[in-house]
Amino acid sequence: DAFTWSSSDEKIVRAKNGTLTGVAPGTATITAKSRYFDGVEDSCTVTVSENEALTKIESEEFNATLDRNFPRVINYRMKDSGSMIDGNYYPIETVQVNEKEYKPEVFFEQISPSEVHYDLNVKELNAVVHMSIKAEGNALKLDVTDITEDGSDENRVFTLNIPSLDIVTVGS
Repeated sequence: DAFTWSSSDEKIVRAKNGTLTGVAPGTATITAKSRYFDGVEDSCTVTVSENEALTKIESEEFNATLDRNFPRVINYRMKDSGSMIDGNYYPIETVQVNEKEYKPEVFFEQISPSEVHYDLNVKELNAVVHMSIKAEGNALKLDVTDITEDGSDENRVFTLNIPSLDIVTVGS
């Protein structure tokens, strides 16, 4: 990359290789400086707004930003240090049931400050996958709590996979 990128507040917006990632509501200044020409630089102000498709859960040790539209973790923030850990930044919309891909209708419910529930309705199979995500201590627990089926052999759920679901993403 011909430029180095920086943010005046990485708790609001992160800048890396020309990609900006909003972290929390607020305003920060993004600066791009040429690696090859001294004095060639520019800055702009970026405002990050609250995303209504996102929610947070928290424990005593961390909080996690979650997608209301599908059970995925966007990121984690440790309360003591403020350090961030990435989850999935890119949307997920499908599940694989019995090795076939489906786009379920998703219902979301915030149960408490530390727990959310999702119901993934796979209409083609007349099946609902019930899931919970809970923050406890320094752990995030994602559980399939139940699968409701119609009882027919042709719609039975034998395997369940969520492609591209990364609870934690490590990058450089």
